Amino acid sequence: MMVDATDDRRPARSRRAGRAAVMGVTGLAVLALASGCMGSRSTASPPAQTTVTATATVSAVASSPSSESPTPTDTGSTDAAGVTASPDASTDASSSAQPGGSGAVYLHDLTPVSGTLDSGAYEVNGKLLANSVRTTIGRYSDPSEVDYLLARRCTRMTATLGLDDEQTDTTPAVASILVDGKAVLTKKIAYGASVPVDLNITNALRVTIRTQWLESEQSSESVYMIWGDAAVQCTGDLPTPTS
Repeated sequence: MMVDATDDRRPARSRRAGRAAVMGVTGLAVLALASGCMGSRSTASPPAQTTVTATATVSAVASSPSSESPTPTDTGSTDAAGVTASPDASTDASSSAQPGGSGAVYLHDLTPVSGTLDSGAYEVNGKLLANSVRTTIGRYSDPSEVDYLLARRCTRMTATLGLDDEQTDTTPAVASILVDGKAVLTKKIAYGASVPVDLNITNALRVTIRTQWLESEQSSESVYMIWGDAAVQCTGDLPTPTS
């Protein structure tokens, strides 16, 4: 009996074709799934980023100008004679410097080495200064200078400077104090003002008190400078000039 070999091979080919079809369908499904995942990844929005911006705020506060105008400062003036006068003073006489301590000696109790003056009680700016000396300058006169020998025994000088309340003329004058020939104080003194003085004169051999005019403000009358309660603070007795 003859058997056709082609009949036996047909079922095997059919089975292989079915398996191939299944594998093809499965591969398409995998490709489709992979494509869908890739698409979803490409279309997904990136995670939101939060940007924090720090802003530094600087408040500039401008100082508002004072409602009051600044007071001009008088730096003094120099006259033709070379005298530099400090600004006019208007200190109340109640603030006058007073000598203190057992070593205080009033100038009116000392004998000058040179120069002339008066001593006594005089009124300055309405206040009586009992232990004072007074120097005088007239019209076109040279400066008045009075020297005291301190012999390097004094450390301090105090006084209240002013013009005599009773004088006829009210023209200002210049008062100076010199230590061993060097001016340590120069003040333009106006009538009706009183100027307290407190100076360190340590190791001074001589002290000079000087009164003079400003070149532009000379008077036709005499002017009297009061060195009110002028005193020096010293250790030991001061020498008395013999001539």
